[in-house]
Amino acid sequence: MAEISNEEYSKEMLDDLEKYFIQYYDSFKNGYNATEGGDNNPNRSQKGEKNGRALLSKEDVIYIRECYNAHIPFKQIYEEYKDKISKRGLQKIWWFETWKDIYPEYHSEENKYWHSHQAKANSSEVAANNKRKFSDEEVIQMRLDYDNGLSPKEVWLKYAPNVAWSTVYNIVTRQSYKDIK
Repeated sequence: MAEISNEEYSKEMLDDLEKYFIQYYDSFKNGYNATEGGDNNPNRSQKGEKNGRALLSKEDVIYIRECYNAHIPFKQIYEEYKDKISKRGLQKIWWFETWKDIYPEYHSEENKYWHSHQAKANSSEVAANNKRKFSDEEVIQMRLDYDNGLSPKEVWLKYAPNVAWSTVYNIVTRQSYKDIK
């Protein structure tokens, strides 16, 4: 694949190429492009509510960030906003990819750790309420067999051929039941 260097193409030339291909493929009116391309898009440099594509208000984002800081799980907040914004759009706010100027101090290592580990791990208390399919002992034994060389499919056939294969795969690869070591 050819690499483009700054010496070969100017910003203006790349803007013109972007406009040309968006027009050529009609991807502004009949596609996924939100603008006609180039750097002269007035919405491109706007932030927050001034961005014409913003789906949430500043107050919404403040509330979302306060929930993040209060260790309320993403899933709960998404339920409140799923009629306003896509899951990915909310994730971008949640993980401080957008609206970076609102409570940046909440994006602390402690909060990042909690949301990437604790919120996703089924705690024993939550798991008891959710009536887990497998006991801690079963999960530990499945993982031991996997760690000792059985394939995920072999573990599945041995312990749980009546459940979805992906369920056992997620257990042995530690993507679920994260609270069990």
